[in-house]
Amino acid sequence: MGTSKGFGKPSRSKAGGRSAQPSSLRRTLDQARQFMQSGQLQQAGTLYQQVLQAQPDEIEALFHFAVVLIRSNQPGLAGQLLARVTALQPDWAEGHYMLANAFVQQRQPVPAEASFRQAIALKPDLAEAHSNLGLVLMGQNRFAEAAASLRQTIALRPEAAEGHYNLAGVLLSWAELEPLLAEDLHAEAGACMRRAIALRPNLARAHTGLGSVLVRQGQLAEAEAACRLALTLDPKLAKAHNDLGYALAEQGRFAEALECYEHALALDPNDAQAHCNRACLRLLKGDLAAGFAEHEWRWRLPNRTLRPSPPPAWDGSDLAGQTILLYPEAGLGDTLQFVRYAALLHRQGAKVIVECQPPLKSLLARVPGIDAVYAEGEVLPAFAVHAPLMSLPYRLGTTSETVPAAIPYIGPPTAPPPKADRFAPLLTTDNRCKIGLVWSAGPHGRRKRSFALALFEPLLDSEQARFFSLYKGEQISELAAYQDRVTDLGSHFTDFADTAWAIDKLDLVIAVDTSVAHLAGAMGKPVWIVLSYVPDWRWLLDRTDSPWYPTARLFRQPVPGNWQGAIAQVVAALTAFCRR
Repeated sequence: MGTSKGFGKPSRSKAGGRSAQPSSLRRTLDQARQFMQSGQLQQAGTLYQQVLQAQPDEIEALFHFAVVLIRSNQPGLAGQLLARVTALQPDWAEGHYMLANAFVQQRQPVPAEASFRQAIALKPDLAEAHSNLGLVLMGQNRFAEAAASLRQTIALRPEAAEGHYNLAGVLLSWAELEPLLAEDLHAEAGACMRRAIALRPNLARAHTGLGSVLVRQGQLAEAEAACRLALTLDPKLAKAHNDLGYALAEQGRFAEALECYEHALALDPNDAQAHCNRACLRLLKGDLAAGFAEHEWRWRLPNRTLRPSPPPAWDGSDLAGQTILLYPEAGLGDTLQFVRYAALLHRQGAKVIVECQPPLKSLLARVPGIDAVYAEGEVLPAFAVHAPLMSLPYRLGTTSETVPAAIPYIGPPTAPPPKADRFAPLLTTDNRCKIGLVWSAGPHGRRKRSFALALFEPLLDSEQARFFSLYKGEQISELAAYQDRVTDLGSHFTDFADTAWAIDKLDLVIAVDTSVAHLAGAMGKPVWIVLSYVPDWRWLLDRTDSPWYPTARLFRQPVPGNWQGAIAQVVAALTAFCRR
C-alpha cells in the first residue's frame, strides 16, 4: 500500500490556508512532517492531533494523521478522517486513494474499488492507485481486470519492480482458476518475475515468486535454486521456505520439504499455505489423522470461504434426528471419493442431503445413506448443519486403520444410456478382456496426471484385450490415430451415470488419476491407476494398493516424468490379467 510520499498537496480553498495559520501551528506541522519523514509515527501523530484540536478541518493534518493510523493498523478512525478530507477536497485524488487504502485494511473491497477508481478518474497517472486497484480486483477473482490495472501501473512506471511482481502474482492466481489458460499465464508470470529481478536483483520475493512459476512448469531444480537464492537474500522470508519445501517435495525429498515447512511456520505460524502443504505431506506419508486436521487450514487461504451461516457448519456433534447438507469444494473425483461418508452419517441418525456437480446428480441418487441429491444451483430444502465433503474424514476421525473402504458404494444404473446403440460394442462377447482407458485428467492435471495417448501404444498391441475410451475432453482428437484399436465411448457420455453403466460392462479400467478412476474404485471394479512419481496425497507412497479402493492397483513413475516406465509395468501386468 502506498503512503503520502511524493503525493501532491491539497489546495487550501476549503480549509484554513497556510497564511491563515498561526506561526505556532505552522511550526507544529513542520515538526510533524519531519517526524513522518524519519518514521517516528507516534510523535508525528501526537503533533497532528494537536493541530486538529486547534483547526479540525486542517487538511494536511487530517490526511497525514490518517496515514499514521493506517500504518498503525487503525483503519476505522483513518477512514473517518479521510472521508472528511474527501468532503473538503473532493477533487484531490490522493485523498480518495488513501481512503481506498483504509477500506482495504478494513477488508471492504467494494468501497475500496470505488475510491481507487475515483482517484484514477481525478489523476489517471496515479500509478499507486492502478496498482492497488489491481490487487483489490485480484482478491475478488476478477483476474482479467486486475491484470489490466497492473499493466497500466507498469506502463506508468516501467522501472518499478513491484508492478511486475504484482502482475506475476495476479497471473499465477488466474492460472489456478483457469487451467486452460495456465500455460500462457505461467509463461507471462515467469517473464514478469524475471523483469522484477532485473530491476531489483535483491528483491527476495521476486526470486521465490519465480520459483513458484518454475514449479508449476515442472522445472524443479531451477525452482529450488530460485528459492534458495531468495533465502540468501532474506532468510526470514517465510514464503521462500514454503516454496522451497514444495519444490523439494515434488522431487520426492520429503524430509527436507518438511523441514522447510517447519521453518516457514516458525517464522509465520499463521501461514495457511505452509500449513496446507505440510498437511498434504502428512497425508501422503499416511498420517491421516494429523493431515486431515491440519488440512482444515485451507479455509484460511485467499478466496476460500466456508458456506455462510446460518445454518452452522457441523462441528462433529451428535446428528441424530438432524438434517445435514454435504457439498463439494473441489473436483468430481473428490466428490466420488468422499461421498462414501454419507452412509456413516446416516447410521448416526442423520438425514443426509448432498449437493453435487450436475454431472454426478443421477449417479449419486443411488448411493447408500443419501436421502436426497441436488445439483449445484438448485434450490435446497432446509437443513440444520452443513459440511464440505472433504472435511468429513477430519470430523469423523479417520485414520489409516479406519478408512471406510466398504465397496461398492456406487452402483451402475439398471437402464442403458440414451442412444444405447452407440455402446453396442460393449455388449459383444469374445474371449478378449474389455479394458477401459483414460489417459488425461484434463487441464488441471496436464503436467502430473496426463500424457499422450500414444504412450499407451505398447498396451494397444495386446491381442488378448479390446480397448474402450472412457475419456471425455479436449484431447479426444488423439483417438483418431487409434480408431481401429480403441472404441470411443466417452464422447457419447451425457453424465457419470453413463460412465458407470459402461464401466460395469468392462473387465478392467486403466486410468490416470482422474474422476473415472475414483468411480471405478467406488464401484468395486478392478482399476489400475497410473501415477506420477510424487502423486496426489490420497495415493500415498511406496505401495501398489490403496486403502480407499480395495480393487485398485497403483503403477508409479520410477523417476519423475517417466510415464513410459510406469506404462511398461502396466503392459507386463496386463498379459497376466488377461490370462486369468
